[in-house]
Amino acid sequence: MLIVSKYGLDTAQYNSTYQKVKWKDCSLREWLNTGFRNGAFTNVENSVIGDSVRVSIPTVDQFNQYFITPNTKECQAGMFAVANHADTSKSGNCRWWLASSVLSKSAPYVDYDGSQKSGKRVDYEDFCIRPVIWINIETS
Repeated sequence: MLIVSKYGLDTAQYNSTYQKVKWKDCSLREWLNTGFRNGAFTNVENSVIGDSVRVSIPTVDQFNQYFITPNTKECQAGMFAVANHADTSKSGNCRWWLASSVLSKSAPYVDYDGSQKSGKRVDYEDFCIRPVIWINIETS
C-alpha cells in the first residue's frame, strides 16, 4: 500500500549542493530517513513501519500512475512548511519535489496547478516535500 502525505509537510533542498545527483544519492533522501522519520514518527510507529521501509517522495512514474485527478496532484503547504518559507500560490498550493533516477543538476517537481515540470535547481530551498512510504500488508 502506498501512503502519501496529503500536504507538503516541510521544505527542503533536493540536494544540499548544486551538483549532478540522482535521487538515490541526494541529501533529501538521506534526511527523509533520518531527521524527518525520527521527528515525524514515534518509536512505536517506526517499529511498526520497520527498518526495511524507506520514506521517499513520489517518483515521476508514481506521479503519472497514482496522481490522476487535480485533487491528488495539487498540494497545499502544511503549517510547518509555510513557516519554513514554502513557495506557495495565493490559494496556498505549493510546489513539491519528485524523485528522479536521472543524473542532473535539476530535479522534477509538481507546480501549483498540479502540472509536472521537468526541473528546478537541486539546491532550491523553498519547494515542499510530500513524503510517501510503501507498506506491505499481509493478509492471513
